[in-house]
Amino acid sequence: MSAFDRAALLQGDPVFEHRFTIPFQHVDAAGIVFFARVLDYFHDTYVGFLAACGHPLPRVLRKGEWAAPLLHCEADYMAPLRFGDSVGCGIVATQWSGSKLIVGYRLTNGDVPSAVGHTVHLFVDPRDMSRVPPPEDLVARFTAP
Repeated sequence: MSAFDRAALLQGDPVFEHRFTIPFQHVDAAGIVFFARVLDYFHDTYVGFLAACGHPLPRVLRKGEWAAPLLHCEADYMAPLRFGDSVGCGIVATQWSGSKLIVGYRLTNGDVPSAVGHTVHLFVDPRDMSRVPPPEDLVARFTAP
């Protein structure tokens, strides 16, 4: 199972986009977004997409039927983000392999890509962390064109 390269993540329209404004508390002393916040933005987008698919994460975790913890995450940075910027973080690619899901993201400030990256999740039973198949409707939504 391969991750997405930068070129692949810079292409195509997002299947889902989370829009927000960079808050003051996310910038560092240099006046730009602290690098680790980009992973927060990826995760917020993932959680928003789950909710849009009918699987709001708080309910999923309360029911305890499945969880999808991170196995890996990475980001490539291309342009700084600053306090007050209006940005979008989009899911631009996905790939399934059994219970493993890779989600590719693109973070943009207007039309300018600021970062791309991906997260790798494994669907498990939260009681014993054994692999479980992901919900079929979720697989369909993540793979829809």
